[in-house]
Amino acid sequence: IYLILGIFGTFFLVLTIISHWFALLGLLSILPAMLFLYVLYWRKHRDSVRVGRAIKFYLYGILGAAPSVLIETVLHKLFSDPIREGEDVFVRGILFAFFESFIIAALTEEVLKYLLISLCPGHSGVQRAFGVIVLTTSGALGFATLENVSYVLTSSPHPHEQFVTAIFRAFLAVPLHGTTGMMIGAKMARNVFFNESIPFYSILFIPFLLHGMYDFLLIAPATVDNATFASIGFATVCLLVVLGGLYAHSLARGVLKQAAQAEAQPIITPPRQPSIVVASV
Repeated sequence: IYLILGIFGTFFLVLTIISHWFALLGLLSILPAMLFLYVLYWRKHRDSVRVGRAIKFYLYGILGAAPSVLIETVLHKLFSDPIREGEDVFVRGILFAFFESFIIAALTEEVLKYLLISLCPGHSGVQRAFGVIVLTTSGALGFATLENVSYVLTSSPHPHEQFVTAIFRAFLAVPLHGTTGMMIGAKMARNVFFNESIPFYSILFIPFLLHGMYDFLLIAPATVDNATFASIGFATVCLLVVLGGLYAHSLARGVLKQAAQAEAQPIITPPRQPSIVVASV
């Protein structure tokens, strides 16, 4: 707790020295992830995993954003730029948006979320199934925090546009990352605690599809410069975030229900075999 308070305290001190407006934007960039984690974990499920471990995975998520940026930058330079050099503006715009959304952003980031809980130390000692959901969501929100700060502070030179970006991302982008983290965690919890065998591609398919569609519907209209397409895309994005949240919530409730049934199930011991006494003759 003290570590993360120190990191954020230093961050806000630097932003305040630069500009009070930057400090406000930094606060707006971080608060949505904190609120999401509070509702998911601190309010009702604090006993599912220790707070120190949840914070650790939140920091892992922040650190995991660095290789994600590197991978996405390399893929962008290798593939996205050549796609944009085609002759048909509409076709190359759609192809560019598809590749940027599904391959560069969705695939890279969702795989990193999966690897976070699979490879980082500290996940194996979770005592309750919901704790796995907390850890994956913490990592996803750590990733979302750094991404959010970057987008908000560099989105525009105009303060009011930065403020609008912060508000939109608070209600759309951050919940999306938290939602996909919950989906991944719920299915991984079923593997760990209920002896299911959900393959990794099945765990990642819905988060990948949701994330890719979200990005595509925002990138494609801007690429082809179509106002009607942009309005429809934004409305669909809002609907996707709501539906994704409902689906993630149903998965988490399913894990809680399975855990409650497992705890309530009595331990059945086999009956003792009667001892056979052989009478001596």
